Amino acid sequence: MTAQQQEELGQLCRQGKLQASKVERFARNPKTALHQAFEWDNTRAGYLFRLQQAEGLIRTRYIILPGPNQEPIRVRAYISLPSERGDGIYRPVQDVLSNGELAQELQESLRRELEGLKRQFAAIAKLSPLYQKVVQALEEIPA
Repeated sequence: MTAQQQEELGQLCRQGKLQASKVERFARNPKTALHQAFEWDNTRAGYLFRLQQAEGLIRTRYIILPGPNQEPIRVRAYISLPSERGDGIYRPVQDVLSNGELAQELQESLRRELEGLKRQFAAIAKLSPLYQKVVQALEEIPA
């Protein structure tokens, strides 16, 4: 995102609650910096939106797997590994967990995500007692 696009978002935010519909309406003007952030060819945009919908369907499918003490754990049925995300590839979670190399990639990806959440959470919630609980939980994850 460019500095000008950030400024325009800030301008819209100062006018009231920032809403996607307001951003889209604002960006319709080709003279705005935000205009370039959108796909204006409706045929292409329709295709891209359907891809988002398909990924949403994939990401919202869950299965139940036995946990460490055989307690049932609800997990996503399909996993997208960082090395394949650009291609929109998802694998069954059981396949990923049963393959050492893929499981390692998943674990590293989850660790990076958790570290990112930790930084984000720290930035906005240092005064919250919940922050310490999150930090403690992250520290308990084996390396």
